[in-house]
Amino acid sequence: MENLNNTQLYEMSLEAITVDPSVAESKTGIMSEALRDIFIVMNYITLMGLISFMGIIFNTINIIVFAKQGLNDTVNITLLGLAVADLFSVTAHFWQSVCYNLWYFGSFTSINFKHLQYITASWPSGMFGRVSSWLTVLISLERCQCVTIPLHVKRIITPRRILVINIVVYVAMIALNAPVFYSVGLKNYFFPQYNRTMLGFFYRERGIKIEQVCLALLGTSQMISFALIVLFTAVLSVKLNQKLKWRKSVTSVTTASQQNNPDAMSSKEKKVSKMVVAICLLFVCLLAPYWFSGVAMSIFPEYNNLGRYRNIFVAVFSVVLTLEALCSTINIFIYYNMSSKYAATLREIFSCCFGEKDKRAKEQVKSSS
Repeated sequence: MENLNNTQLYEMSLEAITVDPSVAESKTGIMSEALRDIFIVMNYITLMGLISFMGIIFNTINIIVFAKQGLNDTVNITLLGLAVADLFSVTAHFWQSVCYNLWYFGSFTSINFKHLQYITASWPSGMFGRVSSWLTVLISLERCQCVTIPLHVKRIITPRRILVINIVVYVAMIALNAPVFYSVGLKNYFFPQYNRTMLGFFYRERGIKIEQVCLALLGTSQMISFALIVLFTAVLSVKLNQKLKWRKSVTSVTTASQQNNPDAMSSKEKKVSKMVVAICLLFVCLLAPYWFSGVAMSIFPEYNNLGRYRNIFVAVFSVVLTLEALCSTINIFIYYNMSSKYAATLREIFSCCFGEKDKRAKEQVKSSS
């Protein structure tokens, strides 16, 4: 079979885990290969699969709930878009874990599953992860406007506009990733390290340069979205605290005067804003390692899949991607505990599971809608 020269650069990075020990001995850095393999088994092979499987279930539930609540509310529209992106992301992560299991335990010898997951899991999960990032930016910006300019927000932010923005985010992220899927392919060729012909990854003409450009653009996009989420979350938190202090200071004032105050917010709006803050804080906490690892790559040239610190690089990114899967999985607990409308709708849909005490669910949904 044909040996493809344009795969050599990729082979050096992708096969870092199975590199010849005599070659790797001088480049182990500060982490041994044995410890690195523990991280691979613990994260890629075990935790990522379990977390992603639960994520598929939870995000499917989220989609059903938000779809039932309708698209008349701007927050619901973005949360529905976020649930769809998270569902695709955790599905890709689950497939990634399956591929690593098949590769690690060598169940199939005619396919290099570590190559296969790169195209069919790694890039798709990253693509929908960036969609989730920008939708989180959108919902945090929207809530910031609700607390800073409450009298004008209904005119500025409409369900139709939010729906269009959601679609634009999806299209933009897919467009940024599309060149990568064009630049790569799968083909049977000979792998010297396995001494057999297998289905593997290869670059088309100029594929490596195309991938590098896409990586740079997507990395920049991720850094910007992360910074904006931190900024908007900080502003939203400060404003909510100010509203709380104001509310305490005017407890002796009549309800009518509070309603006439331009800074007044309804109880429902405050609850939604607090829920958004919780979502953003979850995002920031779980994805901060991704951001710091990206910064480390720019500071330390040897911190990559080819450099001296490649073992710790592989270990760190196994943790980072597992946390990314976790971030896309556990939003359901925030929704259920911080949104009475979500909880009521969920109990209404699954009333057979919750029992008779949730006969009130329908009434709660009607009263909150």
